[in-house]
Amino acid sequence: MIENILKEKRNLINKHLAGLLKTQRPEHKILFDSMNYSLLSNGKRIRGCLFLFILEMFKVDYLQYLDIAASVECVHTYSLIHDDLPCMDNDDYRRGILTNHKKYGEGVALQAGDALLTFAFQLISQAKFSAKDRCKLIEILSIAAGAEGMVAGQVHDIQIENRSIELDELKLLDKFKTGRMIKAPVDMAIQLTHMSISDAEQLRKFAKHLGLLFQITDDILDYKEDNNEIKNTHKNTYVSLLGLEKAKLAAEETAYKAIEALELMQVDSYILTELVLYILNRRT
Repeated sequence: MIENILKEKRNLINKHLAGLLKTQRPEHKILFDSMNYSLLSNGKRIRGCLFLFILEMFKVDYLQYLDIAASVECVHTYSLIHDDLPCMDNDDYRRGILTNHKKYGEGVALQAGDALLTFAFQLISQAKFSAKDRCKLIEILSIAAGAEGMVAGQVHDIQIENRSIELDELKLLDKFKTGRMIKAPVDMAIQLTHMSISDAEQLRKFAKHLGLLFQITDDILDYKEDNNEIKNTHKNTYVSLLGLEKAKLAAEETAYKAIEALELMQVDSYILTELVLYILNRRT
């Protein structure tokens, strides 16, 4: 069931994204092609779907907020383009196709990432709802993506690349690197609904655990079971620190905590529970 619901929301987001980035200027075509190349690739849209799920839970017409779901996906895509660059993870492929810099060159890829980041805030600023809400959403997303969020986590990751760390430091790193951009769409949805303080508190707890779960399962998926190696052996991951079986157990415990928070909400949170289980058991 969750696969079908995710597919429905993903298709909605993809269709909306496909209509956003167009130019009539031939000299800008390569930039827009590069932006769309990564933005419209086969992404899971977990962050955008999460935002729409919460709006739907609280009976909000989520169709009028597709630009906001798109803004989160633009920021996420920018981060992937920059992650793949030679100065970062130096990856040649993502989602089964050439990475952006391999397709368009490093300079264009860098600019495409920058353009997607700034376009995200343009989308929010031009949305058709109150200025107060628009300003708050810009604040939420900018904090999550910037020097108090994802970028801080990325820099922390660079700093510990050639040394071993303890589990607590890895959790702190991932709280910023991955967790902030999972929490952002939750906070944005909270801002746009009239939920109780109690429900908002439980959703934020859920988001914290979901972000950690997403990173643990990412690390498990990156594990090469055929030869018991990590793809990036210099990286500190939950598998390299705990071993595969204990990492799987940590994922299960984290999923349970996320579901536990949802069970304390005053509305039906079934779809988010299903999302937790989907992420726990995902294969890609």
